[in-house]
Amino acid sequence: MAETIAFPSELFPAYPALTLELPEGWAPIAVPQTVLAAGAPVEPDAFRANVCVSVQRTPGARTLEEAIAAVVGPLSQAPGYVEHARRNEPVLDLPGFALEAVFDSAEAGRLVQALRIVVVPHAYFADTIIAVGSVDEPSAEALLPALRASLDALALQQG
Repeated sequence: MAETIAFPSELFPAYPALTLELPEGWAPIAVPQTVLAAGAPVEPDAFRANVCVSVQRTPGARTLEEAIAAVVGPLSQAPGYVEHARRNEPVLDLPGFALEAVFDSAEAGRLVQALRIVVVPHAYFADTIIAVGSVDEPSAEALLPALRASLDALALQQG
C-alpha cells in the first residue's frame, strides 16, 4: 500500500461534537441518520414530540443558502405546508437559519416543525447541521416553547 488515510484527520475531520439541552422529562431516543435525538413522554397511539439533530457532509464549500434550499425545498412540498416564521439568526455562533412551519403527515396528522440550519466549513468539506423539533398540532401550544428552547440551546461541545 502506498498511502494510508484516516478518519478523523485533517483531510477527513470528525463531525462537530454537539450538545442539546432537553425539556424536562424528555429522554434520548434512537432515530436513524441522526447524531442526537430525544423524545417527549408519550401516550399510547399518540405522536411523540421530538427533537433530532443530523449532520450532512458535502464535499467542497456549501453556502447557507444552498443548505436552506436543500432542506426547506422538499419540506415546502409537503401537503398542507404553511410557513409561519423564517429568519436568519446565529446557530452555534455562526450565520444560521430558523424556520417554523406546519404540514400534513400521512403517518402523524398535522405536524408543527421548528428547525435550525447552520453550515460548518472545513478545508475540503462542509457540514450542514440540521436541528428539527416536531410536535403534532394539538400539542403544539403546550410543547412548542420547550422545542424552541432546546433548539436554541444547541451548542458545540467544549473540550
